[in-house]
Amino acid sequence: MDFFSTMSIVFTMLLLFSVGFFLYKKKIITEQVERFLTLYALWIAIPALLVVSLIKNLSSALLDYRLAVYLIPAASIFISLLVAAILFRLGKLPQKTRGFVLTASAFSNTIIIGLPICHAIFGDAGMPFILLFYISNTLPFWLIAPLLISSDGPKPIKFRLSMLKSVLSPALIAFFLGIFFNVTKIQIPGFIFSAMDRFGATTTPICALLIGAILAKKGLKNIFKLPKAGFFALLGRLVISPVAVLLLCMAFSLPYEIAAVYVMQGAMPLMNQHVILAKHYDADSELASHALGTSVVLMLIIAPVFLGLCTLCFR
Repeated sequence: MDFFSTMSIVFTMLLLFSVGFFLYKKKIITEQVERFLTLYALWIAIPALLVVSLIKNLSSALLDYRLAVYLIPAASIFISLLVAAILFRLGKLPQKTRGFVLTASAFSNTIIIGLPICHAIFGDAGMPFILLFYISNTLPFWLIAPLLISSDGPKPIKFRLSMLKSVLSPALIAFFLGIFFNVTKIQIPGFIFSAMDRFGATTTPICALLIGAILAKKGLKNIFKLPKAGFFALLGRLVISPVAVLLLCMAFSLPYEIAAVYVMQGAMPLMNQHVILAKHYDADSELASHALGTSVVLMLIIAPVFLGLCTLCFR
């Protein structure tokens, strides 16, 4: 896909975001509707899309690549954490924001935002690599983020095996189901597969409406009035992370079709779970919420820039 075709898809996504923004402002998307759309996306649309895409594309797109394809997403997270820790010290930020700044820099929103955007741009062929990045992002997040973010609050926690329960999301279960059906060649009944295909096709518009609603909820007027820690978190999330992915992909000479997916996933906004964990551990949830909204807005500018860089560097 050439750059202009890609930008056409980006503008289509912006139009979908605008619809979500408008519907929230008109109180058509209420808090209850937003909750329903979120649950529908997480429990039905996204898992259906994952299973169908893996059955169609896994064997030809993922299993034959070298080790670097599997390691780069995890390596980029480690590098982002390391660089964020150095910047945190250099920036002399408040200690109570350390956990948030580090996790915000390292972990991206690969499902609610990353998956529909990358799927719209790269299609089913990009889905295995979208999922590889998702797995590499999600597993360490639930092992590391609760420990770091709780350290920002009054009661830091230690590692517990119960944290692993959060990893077993519907999307992860769908990932393993898709692999199972693909490898075993067990045929899903046609009417069920067709229904899943149709549910999966709703992922992009539903998630786009949710992103527009997030922007409307946070409000664009004060969205860039972040404290210093928020700017450092966004520097890590939207600059350091995708640059780390880009450099790793260049170092290992990955093809455009893989590198562009990884870089785009690395350039996605903060995870919604950053806000949830900050509230749960009595950390600065207002900072997390504000940074989430700002990162979504900036992603609309930064992601196309990195996509253009991928076109220049890998083609």
